[in-house]
Amino acid sequence: MHTIQLTLGEILLLKNEIYGSISPTTREVLQKGLVNQNIPIKIKYWLNVLGEKVNYEDRIVKNLYDELGHKYGETDENGNIILNPSTKQEDGSFVINPNFLEFQNEYSNLLQTLKELEYTPFLLLEQLTFEENYPIFNKLIAIENV
Repeated sequence: MHTIQLTLGEILLLKNEIYGSISPTTREVLQKGLVNQNIPIKIKYWLNVLGEKVNYEDRIVKNLYDELGHKYGETDENGNIILNPSTKQEDGSFVINPNFLEFQNEYSNLLQTLKELEYTPFLLLEQLTFEENYPIFNKLIAIENV
């Protein structure tokens, strides 16, 4: 096993690299993901093991994101938390919501937190080509047998 230090933001990006991502508004596939590529099954196994660790961190970050939403947002008549980036003034101009700025600042600081991630290095014996770029995953590839 090896360890690498990644920010929580990088870990969230690694989750998308492993499993892919879809736009929440258009449902368009933004990234296919490594597990959906035509790669050896042994590599897919280790990707799924790594994915479990990444999913754990993702759940923690999502819970904290929601907590920040409750801290800085307002509850609407349906019980939903709303946090608008700006508010429209009577003269038609917009003013930045200071609560939104605080939310962004705290969340950004959270995503910069370093986390040590334990993983099995990926030794790619074959030349694999992908249509997509996986910059965080590339940090986990071993050049020689470890």
